[in-house]
Amino acid sequence: MSKFTNSVARVFGFSKDNQTSEPNMEVRANGEIIDAEVKNPSGDFHGVRTATFKQSSRYNTRTFSEFKSEYDLPTIANAIFSDGLLQRSVNIYIEQILKNGFTFVSKNDKLNRHVNNRINEIQYLTGISTYELFNEISWQLVAYSNCFIIKVRSETKSEFGRRYDLYSKEKKPIVGLFVVDATTMKIALDNKGQIDHYTHEVKSFRREFNPEDVIHITYNKIPGTLSGTPIMLPILDDVRAMRKLEEELEIMGFQYAIPLYLYKVGTPEKPPGPNEINRVSAEVNNMPSYGMLVVPGHHSIEVPARGTDTVDLVGYVNHFKRRALSGIGISPIAYGDAESANRNTSEVLDLSMQTITKRYQNLIKNKIDTELLSELALDGGFDRSVEASELSFPEIDLEAQVKKENAIVQLWLNNLISLEEARLELDREKNISKNTYLNLVKIPEIQATAAAKAALAPEPAEPNKKANATKNKPQNQHGKSSGPPKFKKDEFDDIIANSLVIRDNMLTSPTDFSIYTFKERAIKLLMDYVQSITSEYKDDEQKDIIGTYIASITTLVNDKYTRMSKNKELSSPILEHSSESIIDLLKDQEEKIANLLVLLENYKSGYKSILIDTQGCELHNNTTEMMVVDKFEYLKLPPLVPECKCHYINFGN
Repeated sequence: MSKFTNSVARVFGFSKDNQTSEPNMEVRANGEIIDAEVKNPSGDFHGVRTATFKQSSRYNTRTFSEFKSEYDLPTIANAIFSDGLLQRSVNIYIEQILKNGFTFVSKNDKLNRHVNNRINEIQYLTGISTYELFNEISWQLVAYSNCFIIKVRSETKSEFGRRYDLYSKEKKPIVGLFVVDATTMKIALDNKGQIDHYTHEVKSFRREFNPEDVIHITYNKIPGTLSGTPIMLPILDDVRAMRKLEEELEIMGFQYAIPLYLYKVGTPEKPPGPNEINRVSAEVNNMPSYGMLVVPGHHSIEVPARGTDTVDLVGYVNHFKRRALSGIGISPIAYGDAESANRNTSEVLDLSMQTITKRYQNLIKNKIDTELLSELALDGGFDRSVEASELSFPEIDLEAQVKKENAIVQLWLNNLISLEEARLELDREKNISKNTYLNLVKIPEIQATAAAKAALAPEPAEPNKKANATKNKPQNQHGKSSGPPKFKKDEFDDIIANSLVIRDNMLTSPTDFSIYTFKERAIKLLMDYVQSITSEYKDDEQKDIIGTYIASITTLVNDKYTRMSKNKELSSPILEHSSESIIDLLKDQEEKIANLLVLLENYKSGYKSILIDTQGCELHNNTTEMMVVDKFEYLKLPPLVPECKCHYINFGN
């Protein structure tokens, strides 16, 4: 058995060391038997709530005043328990809060294990599951906008927790968490307006709790007040009006269900005889409910038609129902009324309900993190200012989460954000793990496929196989082959120098050299150089690769020219600064052209795809990306330079 299992077994009387047959008992080292179960310190509450707003004071070495909530919580409680709409509304929010569960997480594995062990220990010691505890917390917070959680402490009942210092006070570890009904709580303030203690009072039962042993969660708390504002408070009058109208509907339905008969005796031509009306009345009264009447011609029976100008009480009922639901923030469809709202309206209200639900979750999370999990970290010997554990609620709207994640991934794929920024937006660790699908599955799969193709390839006809293999396969990560380097640095330096001369002439003689002339001459110098050093690559596919590069760099230079041409002051410092950006772009082509030659040489040797890996390189952002050579993009040219630690893996067709 594990350490935790032994602890729980001993606490509940199942350990071999505990020879007592009574459950929930524990034997101390001195042989003394103590009660091991953590009891609920609050009093039992039954019956209808009653509202009291009295203020009491006590003078016993200290002065304080006790206050109940500023709002009529007992009336709200009775309304929820007696009205189906309010009760269902509370349950809908609770279901949304706990829809996808919750977890306790920490970046420190030891702290994470300790916190989860302590939560499980509290669960066993109190007999209240953690889910049930959070269900009670959610109910109190939604119904009353206030929730009081009592922390019970004991040093002898906890196996994993020990004493710790909190705000210069020594504290015992927490062994129990109990939710107390908010309608029974009072807050006592001292003469400085600070909380002196919390008082729980049910009929004759009364108990005071230290503020450090009470977690008070509030929703919509107005500054200067002691408790949160219940969301049910503004709609109580609407619910009362709706229920009153429903009573009138019941009476109206009863009246319309039993028809009113009109029995006419006599006509103007033949009036009724003496006592004829009395005889007919007696006959009708004595007739059974399933009987019938046979009357002479001067008698007639009619059912009067109902008036067409009656008041439509159903419309009034629906009016107050809509007011109540909108006040709570729940759509009629979520409540089960599919006919009262269209799809678009329902989606807007559902989004509003999810926003409110997330607010409830954040309030619970913040209080649990700061007033519970931080103490659980301390009783495990952890520094809560450095190592933290937190309560985590998964996303409620999974569809919205998927859309958000896809949008972030698209921003990264289009080079608008870095990998670190993308992972931060996705709420993940900054550094990516090596145990990704790409590293564990995709790369080994591609390598295995390439190796299999190489093994099945026919042997070359040349006698010198080793020399031929060396000729057709680059020897290192920079794609060096047996041929001489194609890049001519001296000629490239001349391009930059000539471009600077053209730029200076433009700035000194704007009438002779326009911005357009400067741009066109700079592009032509660079393009002539590219054409000269790539002249041996004559295949159509190789020409397409060169054309893609030329089109890309031309587009970039033209874009900068367009921005420069908007400036009317040709000799201004702004123009000088802007033209410098074109020169900088040309200088960047030294690395780009060198890597373009790497691609062309590898493509010429039969490698159609390259896996670029820049991880571990201090000069470039960490990324791993597969690129098809003949479909490359300018911005994705391999960032390989002699000084960097980037590398790539070549693959065939």
